Amino acid sequence: YEWLISARFQYQDLRIKVPYFHHTKQGWDLYFCSYTPIPTVELASSYSLCVEVLKKLGIEVNNIYLIRFNMDYVRGQELDYNQLWIVSDKFCSAKGNPSLSIDLTVKQRTKDLNLLLKNIDEFDPEDIVPEKNANCTRRNKCVYFDICFPEHTKAPDNSILLLNGCAHKEEMYAKGIRRMKDADLSLVEGNKIQYAQIMADRANGLFVDKLALKRWYSLIESDPAIFLDFEWDVYAVPPYEGMKPLSVLPFQYSMHILNQGKITHKEYLGQGDCRKTFIEHLLKDLPKKGKIYAYNALGAEMLRIKELAEQFPEYKKPLLKINARMVDLSLPFESGLIYD
Repeated sequence: YEWLISARFQYQDLRIKVPYFHHTKQGWDLYFCSYTPIPTVELASSYSLCVEVLKKLGIEVNNIYLIRFNMDYVRGQELDYNQLWIVSDKFCSAKGNPSLSIDLTVKQRTKDLNLLLKNIDEFDPEDIVPEKNANCTRRNKCVYFDICFPEHTKAPDNSILLLNGCAHKEEMYAKGIRRMKDADLSLVEGNKIQYAQIMADRANGLFVDKLALKRWYSLIESDPAIFLDFEWDVYAVPPYEGMKPLSVLPFQYSMHILNQGKITHKEYLGQGDCRKTFIEHLLKDLPKKGKIYAYNALGAEMLRIKELAEQFPEYKKPLLKINARMVDLSLPFESGLIYD
């Protein structure tokens, strides 16, 4: 066959699945797929295992490519698959720019499969002493982290191991420092959350920066006060016009309006491409005055409103006025004004 799709191969007990395999005059070209916005070089290690299995089976790989989303593509009325996908021969940098060659990087990382499989067969978890390093928590925490280091999962809330962003907490733990209140301050970076955590432990569990919190409260308005929450779905392939790959579609909101001691509840729940009716109901239900409160508004509701304003420019002005009235209820906690 010229093309193989989702083809499975096996060498000894190691099985792989190749997304796309293309037989050309020069040999076999291998295509991997990535559904992340920025496929980085960290994918190379798993790709190299596939190449090595194929090599052991007598199948030499000629070129290696990566099929990924074109994050600049905006869907029209019809889905254009040629615009939706990019076939690339390079990984991306952390900023999304073309980086290292996929073919060269993957082929440089091939492993001795026979030795690897032998080590797996002889592996006994009891013989392994976990050693913590930067890879354990880099970007995303390793899936085995809690198994290797159960002291983290069992740690009390005031454990030095939970000190926010501290590069030296393991060092302090090894020295016998167990609680945040006993932290060696020469080994603490001193960010606001760390300060709040240490002070909370010294104050039997609760820290409040009263002057800063008083200032934050001075910005609060109560008549009316609007409390807003959105729900949404993320779509890998844009299902409707004006959406990009991995776009977000808000389909529901819940709104509580507090005015002179009375609470009014309004809500909307849509189906399908309900973005326009979502906007229209939101603008109709929102009082013209009053602060709008949401927890993590900067990272959620305000982003959704900005996206809707870009997709429906005829509503841009009133939508962005909503964002100007937003108050993020998470800020006192993220700023270290309160720590419980």
